[in-house]
Amino acid sequence: MELSNVIWATSTLQLEFPMEVINALDDAVCRQIEQKPDIFSTQSVSNIVWAAGNHPTGLVLSERLFYLMAQIALAGLDGS
Repeated sequence: MELSNVIWATSTLQLEFPMEVINALDDAVCRQIEQKPDIFSTQSVSNIVWAAGNHPTGLVLSERLFYLMAQIALAGLDGS
């Protein structure tokens, strides 16, 4: 959840980072979801999606990350 909080804070503060930093953060979230999906809650997913929508020019997230978050959200709906 820590990474989703970093993304949320970045958006809330409207911070601007080079794309290399955003890509590294995006990749770190993807790797964490792939390695430890149980640590990401639907709340983490909603925080990241809100952040991307709130600050779309500062938080360009990859299709890979959106796909992985969709899998978490679907698992939450299934109760698994």
